[in-house]
Amino acid sequence: MRIKAIKKLVDINILYAIQPSQLQQYRKMQAKNPERKVNVSLKAIRMYLILGLVYLFLFGLMGSLNQLVGNPGLFANLVSAFALFSMSQGFLVFYNVFYESKDLQSYRPYAFSEAEIIVGKSISVILTLLIAILPMFSYFLVLAFQGGNPFLGLPLALLAILILSSVITFLILIAVHFITKTAFFRKYKTILSNVILALVSVGSFFLYFMINQMNSRSVVNRTEVKAFFPPVQAFYDFILHPFHTASLLGFLGWVAVAALLFFIVKTKVIPEFYEAALMTGSSVGKRERVHDINITEAKNLKKFV
Repeated sequence: MRIKAIKKLVDINILYAIQPSQLQQYRKMQAKNPERKVNVSLKAIRMYLILGLVYLFLFGLMGSLNQLVGNPGLFANLVSAFALFSMSQGFLVFYNVFYESKDLQSYRPYAFSEAEIIVGKSISVILTLLIAILPMFSYFLVLAFQGGNPFLGLPLALLAILILSSVITFLILIAVHFITKTAFFRKYKTILSNVILALVSVGSFFLYFMINQMNSRSVVNRTEVKAFFPPVQAFYDFILHPFHTASLLGFLGWVAVAALLFFIVKTKVIPEFYEAALMTGSSVGKRERVHDINITEAKNLKKFV
């Protein structure tokens, strides 16, 4: 794979991942000063990276103010909240980048390999999800440090992050593949996308607020916080007690789930991806998203898209 080709693909596909309102702001910036080209891709990538790191620091700092060690329910709830947000947000972004863009055939004349296309699009999706993924990762890192043995806890935390990220990614791939194949979604995709986005925004805020309220009450009443989704506690046990039988079994259970989901992706999603991507989306929607945007090397962008 060529790094330069992947970078070009990221520059193109990040446009499909940006919210329409954000694109409109860039259009206004360009209209105010037509002679100065606005590099939309660079601005978007920089924004996602900065926001992701800021969120990592802020939520890591807030997480360190809580005693996660001895409170597996709180750890599980915080991780579950951001995992749910990542999956919901990832569904929309993945759909826009891989399906709604409907540009797979456009790359064929320009000698991009299939691997380069998939990697370029995947990086574009990951960049937009950093504001949800990195805060979730921060709780794993905080737990590893609070556990008292970071030299052992950090590698285990990174391994747990890898497994959970794999499960989330495979679930997004499977959900997008099967849901977007339905005639109902293709007919009402705009309405459904807006509804999903609204529910995710409101639901995530409410869930995070409720988790903090539950934690405050548990501190006052000296009770243990109950996990909304108990299987997530397996990561807590694995990081703090990796050599206990129950911890290993719980973690291996997540590994088995990741392996099963990977098998579904490999045997069902990937073989049908190209056909499903061509059936889904609208080329009109694609043109509307990139219309009148002036970016660096605009001529190259047009010939690729």
